[in-house]
Amino acid sequence: MALQDDLTALADFGFFNEAAVAKVANFVRTVQEASGNAVAKRRGRPRDGKRAARGSFNPSKDELAKMKDSMTAKAIAEKAGVSVATVNARLRQHGLTTPRKKGKK
Repeated sequence: MALQDDLTALADFGFFNEAAVAKVANFVRTVQEASGNAVAKRRGRPRDGKRAARGSFNPSKDELAKMKDSMTAKAIAEKAGVSVATVNARLRQHGLTTPRKKGKK
């Protein structure tokens, strides 16, 4: 209850009054409940170093070939919810890309 003691000391000193502190605390609780989060979400990597679960994108070679025939890599990525780099990596893994020509001719 160190926080309660600190708030009481500040209220006694004249910084806050208990009614104002109670109103602010109730407001914060109401916002947390309405958002469905008791704690605000942090950005970036969690402190324990583990990454969040991600969706997978492991289509078979035939499925990916069909998608490639009718859609761009960007469209496939948007549909699957992954990045364009992931789609391109799967295309390379299955040998569905055309090698670039090297050098000028």
